Amino acid sequence: MIKRHAINMIWLDDMRDAGEPEWTRVKTVSEAIEHLEMRDVQVISLDYDLGAQKDATGHIETGLDVLKWIEELVVSDPTYVQPIMRIHTNDQEALIEMKAIAKRINGITASRRLH
Repeated sequence: MIKRHAINMIWLDDMRDAGEPEWTRVKTVSEAIEHLEMRDVQVISLDYDLGAQKDATGHIETGLDVLKWIEELVVSDPTYVQPIMRIHTNDQEALIEMKAIAKRINGITASRRLH
């Protein structure tokens, strides 16, 4: 069951709560994507390390997978409006990579607004 707030804000983290009641906490990549598929998420905050969660192929899922999912949708569907993307990981290497993908996503949507 998906919990709704007036502003749909998703906090992806397997360990930490957001600390603010307006955030809906999800613990897995699939839960985050389930919310994003509804196309009403305004803000998403992502942790990188989600424990040892694996997908069907054995790939260890991370917050990076959510960003890649958003990027694929932005590229394939020009009507998709991505949420504001925040990153709250403590993993500094992952932070750099995640910020780069978020910047690339924002660049794609910004270039569409110019045309």
